[in-house]
Amino acid sequence: MKIGTTSRVLAVLLAASATAAGAAFLRTDPPTFGPNQVLSRLPPGTSVHSLLRADLDGRGPAAEVAAVVRIPAFPGAQEFIYTALIFRYDRLRREFVEVYRAATPGRVPFSVDAVRLPSGRDVVVFSGLNDEGTRAAEVVRLERGGGSRLSETEARGILGDIPQPVPAVTWRYAVRNGAVVARTAMVRLSIRQTLRVQASGGGPASVVLPDPRMDVVENGFRAREPGRYRIRVVTGLLPVEEAYSLIVAVEPAP
Repeated sequence: MKIGTTSRVLAVLLAASATAAGAAFLRTDPPTFGPNQVLSRLPPGTSVHSLLRADLDGRGPAAEVAAVVRIPAFPGAQEFIYTALIFRYDRLRREFVEVYRAATPGRVPFSVDAVRLPSGRDVVVFSGLNDEGTRAAEVVRLERGGGSRLSETEARGILGDIPQPVPAVTWRYAVRNGAVVARTAMVRLSIRQTLRVQASGGGPASVVLPDPRMDVVENGFRAREPGRYRIRVVTGLLPVEEAYSLIVAVEPAP
């Protein structure tokens, strides 16, 4: 093989390798960006109402986080403004950036939701209850790197694809002598079924850490995809790695 031909072959191989490496880099799992990370970007006194991770660009893995938060109207205020937020993971900068912020629709907000489109992309649904009891909703997609609301006509069809809620399941536990005690270490849910995790019987304080793939909703946790998830209950001075683990098995839709 001639030197010139060899150089061209090497150049092609190097270009192919760089392309493959770039594609792998862009598909790297984003880091955890949960309620604590959201609150760190917002004024003191803010609290998270609901939160989920979604794949708005369709490239996977899920690299966008949507949340509904309560932000004080002004520093120290008792009045809160419900706000819809979307953060996108910038794979080149390796950090989350805010790409959407708006007042939530309706006076009383519902938990943020997401729907998978036939294209493989997710869209985020922010909704709430109007004073007269009707539902208000806005559907937001990722467009040119930012959040963009769909028209009322486009949104109507998507909202019709959200299944009716399934009755929630409650898992109770107690802390005795520094250890978590529960009747079972596994629960089975259907897709989108809410799991409530409740401490009972008093005892030392504990912290519940949901699987980052699960949605945080008003009264618990929810999974929109089948699979096995883990919720950890941290007590005392034990490291997170040694915390009690509740296994959540989410069954595929029948």
